Amino acid sequence: MRLTKLILLLAALLLLLPGTALAEPQEQLFLRQVSVGSFDVWQHTDGRWQDTDHDGKPDPYGLTNKTLEPEVFTLPQTQYTSGFTVTRVEIEYDFTLTDEGLKNAGRSESWDYFNKKYLTKLPNNYKAEKTGEDLAQGEVTVQKTLDLTPELLDLKDPAIREELGMSDQDFSDLAQGWRWYTPVLINWYGVPKDKEEKEFEYGLVVCGVLPNGPDSSATPGGDPWLVEFGGYNEPVEIWIWDMYMDKLPDFSRSSEEVRKVKPLYILKLKPGETKTCEIPAKDDKYNVGYYMAMWKLDK
Repeated sequence: MRLTKLILLLAALLLLLPGTALAEPQEQLFLRQVSVGSFDVWQHTDGRWQDTDHDGKPDPYGLTNKTLEPEVFTLPQTQYTSGFTVTRVEIEYDFTLTDEGLKNAGRSESWDYFNKKYLTKLPNNYKAEKTGEDLAQGEVTVQKTLDLTPELLDLKDPAIREELGMSDQDFSDLAQGWRWYTPVLINWYGVPKDKEEKEFEYGLVVCGVLPNGPDSSATPGGDPWLVEFGGYNEPVEIWIWDMYMDKLPDFSRSSEEVRKVKPLYILKLKPGETKTCEIPAKDDKYNVGYYMAMWKLDK
């Protein structure tokens, strides 16, 4: 049998083994939110236009480049979202989703229904931009701008008023009322939190293959490799997977996800302790290899 000794200080591994890498949790889009706002304008019978958003200025039909009061959107605090550390948040106002994507974003309608009801009723030159964020608090501030055109939802129309749940009123021919929708899609990105981070320090080493023979002319099969693990000055736990196992972890995921896949070996080493594992050769493979994940144990 062949014996290969590895100095299992993480820094040494990264230097000695070509192709090794330290895996960290990968950023992912973990939540989408759809918010559907609206803006109405009203003209009274005396010709005055109402100040809809109470900014001290009237809001007449036809006004261009109207800036709305900034809105603050908050990440819902659930068991699912609490499992992520927020890394960024992005805003979209011109978006398309599938039925499933819309459902995952918190809406119950089909995409076709949502699109017909809301996205065909947008004001001209509508934009929504991120103007501030507090990732630690899970907050993002959005500024919307729009033109108060065209004539879409006529709030004087009894059928539209009934559809919108507005009270039935008669209006003078001199009165006007119009509505537009201002939807936004909020995309929250983050990395999974390691639920065991207080107990373990997760470091992954993806080891290069070990040649299955003394030189480049090696043939498939042969004796297994004996790999000696040890040399730490702190207690560690090491999980080892044969690179040809039917199921391997997704090493881009969190420590918790990696530990769901059964390894070939689990080693718990005390400071200074070493142990030897047998990495089997394969009859149809020219190389022997393994993957290793390592955690620092509490003393």
